[in-house]
Amino acid sequence: MKSKLSKSLKKKVFAAVQEQLDKGVLPEELANTLGMNRTKFERLRMEEFDKIPDGDWLRMGATLNVNVHDKNWKVAKTFVYRNIDDGLRFCKEYSKSMMLVDECGIGKTFCAKQVIKTLDNAFYLDCSQGKNRYEFIKELAKSLGLNSVGKHQELKDHIKYYVSYLDKPLIILDEFGDLDYTTMLTVKELWNSLEGKCGWYIMGADGLRSKIERGIRNQKVGYAELFSRFADEFLTLTPLDPNEKKKFRINLLEGVAKVNGEHLSDQEIRALARKLAERNKTLRNLQTTIEIGR
Repeated sequence: MKSKLSKSLKKKVFAAVQEQLDKGVLPEELANTLGMNRTKFERLRMEEFDKIPDGDWLRMGATLNVNVHDKNWKVAKTFVYRNIDDGLRFCKEYSKSMMLVDECGIGKTFCAKQVIKTLDNAFYLDCSQGKNRYEFIKELAKSLGLNSVGKHQELKDHIKYYVSYLDKPLIILDEFGDLDYTTMLTVKELWNSLEGKCGWYIMGADGLRSKIERGIRNQKVGYAELFSRFADEFLTLTPLDPNEKKKFRINLLEGVAKVNGEHLSDQEIRALARKLAERNKTLRNLQTTIEIGR
């Protein structure tokens, strides 16, 4: 069957694969992460694009966060970006753990994905893709470049051994609040096994804070222990004071708009940022507004 995907998309995916190899990721590890067998992966490396099914291209693109559409959304070194950058590097360097809990739409996920592109042995997992313990372990194994096929306990053992072998590894768990109770206990188990050998950075929205606080208040086994492993603290970047919160939003929106809204004047950018902030809109709304105007 003739491919329905464009050559430009395939080249972007191939470039993302090559970038991982250039960073030192082993071919067999990358193939496992991408869900490809050895034959298909060798065809990819030989640039035999027509011999690779569209489904594989799409899966590779999703795994490596390749933009399907050329939106050219640029990174702005905002307060949020700088804090996440500092936090990730600290956790990686010293094998520490942090938990960032903040509002949706301030760029947590985008910033984290951009930062780890510059780090070796840094792995990102969207927990909404593996909410129960079985799915979670499989998704984590794939993120680490390990074979995700096998018995649950075997996969956990492989993950523990492999991560402990790496030099200053960092695991980022996004949308952590989506995990069910037994999966959170699994994370605690992994943390215990890898204490002092791996950095952890958890991210979530306000629902995660409520979930953990409720679990601790109801004395549900594991919640207090898990929270203590992340310094007994929720990191928050958005101010609580209403006036300060509005200033924070305006500055955030304006900073991102300056980098991506080249067609807008400084006055238009300030007006747009203020308008969106007053309506409690987020960076997603800003991106849509700017892209429509291009």
